[in-house]
Amino acid sequence: MATIVKTSSGTWKALIRKTGWPATAKTFRTKRDAEDWARRTEDEMVRGVYIQRAPAERMTVEAALTRYLKEVTPAKRASTQAGEHKKAQVIIRHLGKYSLAALNAEIVAQFRDMRLAGDPDKNGKLRPRSNNTVRLELALLGHLFTVAIKEWGIGLPFNPVSNIRRPAPGSGRNRRLTPEEQTRLLQAVDQHSNPMFGWIVRIAVQTGMRLSEIATLRIRQVDIERRVVRLEHTKNSSPRTVPLTAEATRVFTEALANPLRPAETELVFFGEPGRDGIRRPYLFDKAWTDAKRAAGLEDFRFHDLRHEAVSRFVEAGLSDQEVSAISGHKSMQMLKRYTHLRAEDLLLLHTAIKIVAISSLALTLAACGSAKDANKSNFSKAIQAYLDTQKGLCAAIPAKGLPFTLANQDMLGGQSKKRADALVDAGLLTKRDTEVKAMFGNKMEPATEYQITDTGKKFLVANGANTMAGQDAFCTGKYTVVEVSNFTEPSDMMRVKLSQVNYRYKVEGADDWAKSESMRANYKNFAEQTQGDIQGKAAVILTNDGWMHERLFKRG
Repeated sequence: MATIVKTSSGTWKALIRKTGWPATAKTFRTKRDAEDWARRTEDEMVRGVYIQRAPAERMTVEAALTRYLKEVTPAKRASTQAGEHKKAQVIIRHLGKYSLAALNAEIVAQFRDMRLAGDPDKNGKLRPRSNNTVRLELALLGHLFTVAIKEWGIGLPFNPVSNIRRPAPGSGRNRRLTPEEQTRLLQAVDQHSNPMFGWIVRIAVQTGMRLSEIATLRIRQVDIERRVVRLEHTKNSSPRTVPLTAEATRVFTEALANPLRPAETELVFFGEPGRDGIRRPYLFDKAWTDAKRAAGLEDFRFHDLRHEAVSRFVEAGLSDQEVSAISGHKSMQMLKRYTHLRAEDLLLLHTAIKIVAISSLALTLAACGSAKDANKSNFSKAIQAYLDTQKGLCAAIPAKGLPFTLANQDMLGGQSKKRADALVDAGLLTKRDTEVKAMFGNKMEPATEYQITDTGKKFLVANGANTMAGQDAFCTGKYTVVEVSNFTEPSDMMRVKLSQVNYRYKVEGADDWAKSESMRANYKNFAEQTQGDIQGKAAVILTNDGWMHERLFKRG
């Protein structure tokens, strides 16, 4: 039976003592609230479903993550530890003040959508995060709740992260390295004073090994005679043996014969001694950034070398099983991003047969026409055909559906409200003051309701933001090619002729609202695309009908 007593401060305290359960107490403003809580709690105890919520109500997400990083993270690999510390800082910045009990699925879903749509970086610029980045952040948050419930005894009825949709796995970057780009890159890395830098880059593109696998190699793992490298510690914890090409064997032979190698280190690629006197793997972050800039490849990442190597394995005709054995992809599902190469091989072979089969008259007409000439005019038409399929300059509506309501105080940084207010300033939405139920307790807090205007209806495009959440957007104008700046000499690749084209384009016909300061301040794409020409780069492919943008070609 519960005991209800009035405290000296005028509040009411309910105390429950029941056999088989720890003593439980809670303080309320009114006697009725105390009696209601005691009755519900005793009923839960009788039914065996009672959960002590006090620890979950006291512990914040920040405190829980701090404990997680001290107790759980140290048992993981060093690279994983570093990644979890970075993800934890993001979660703490946006959700750290919530208690574990207060963090529900709706708040987690808002966090997910905000990160996908565009989260301000340290310089205040909006930077949408990739699906995979957000998936990893949610995975950390979800595991935090799992550990808290199962191991820390935190009384929660469920894990809020398990009740939301996760972003679809990203298809992965598909940045390829052209022969001309590879030449420029290798020339740039060879300018560095330390030859180890150039050796590492060449090994990456020849073998497909990850940077962490190359950097931590020991001499005993490299077998020049058998032309293999035996990897012991890999990302997926599965040892594997990597065969070496003739070029990779030559590079490793030079690296192992390095006359500057200290006798005390087993590392193939070694750095300077630390304060403890121990040599660790060679680091070259700044050198890599400088080399990319010198080669004109600032969008290129070191991990793209692995993608390039695996793509070349597939193009060389290796089976999925053989590629997996070399690259370390643990399942065939992980290799699916490369299967388009095989499909393209079949498509291009089929296309080639059709071309051979066409009549000699058609061949003569095609030869006389100019649509297949490699020139700026034809390339400009190909790129414009692709740009015509785009929706123009679009501003995502910062909520699902219309009308919508946003709390004036938003612990996720207030970016959604800033964007909504910018749309109001642009004349696309109207707003009025209202109230919503506060996140904590039963109080009401100030909020703003937004509705679309007649002007807004003219520019509304369903799913115009192209986000996982299916956000609608206001879109205006169209993209128009200004000039093809330069292009590479068309070359044959995978039985297709293509050219890499650099061009400039701009937004034409955009309504005045798109150029307002509030839109430019709150939508990164508006700030970048309304101030002048935009730089673009694409591959164009020669078809029977002339040149075609790579993305339209893949759709065909």
